[in-house]
Amino acid sequence: MKTTMHDPERIIDAALDSYPVYPVPPGFTNRVMAQIVAKPVRFRLEFLDFILPAFFALFAGAGFAAILAIMILPDPLWLLRLQLELQPLLWQLPEIRFSSLALFASLGVLALFFGLGVAVLLFPPRLRFRWNV
Repeated sequence: MKTTMHDPERIIDAALDSYPVYPVPPGFTNRVMAQIVAKPVRFRLEFLDFILPAFFALFAGAGFAAILAIMILPDPLWLLRLQLELQPLLWQLPEIRFSSLALFASLGVLALFFGLGVAVLLFPPRLRFRWNV
């Protein structure tokens, strides 16, 4: 017969269930509760209690303002006018600027990841998990 992980627990449960159950002595609950000292809890507002609502209110307000600005401010032909104004400027720029920008941006991202990797190697995270089983 193959035993599983829960077999010892079942054996212990069966043994505990076989013992007789006696009633609690009178006054036991009152004696236990008299030993418990209740400490008054002081209500305090923390930093996050202020910052999180302020952030969400600003985020909602900015979103609402952006929707209003898109709906009310520009005229219906704003995108066409923007394209007509920017296309001659884009034709005048040489292509080397775009490729150099892409090169420097990719090198910057590579340097950022390299720096983060070096930082993790020099200062390893000190995370230890304790399993309470």
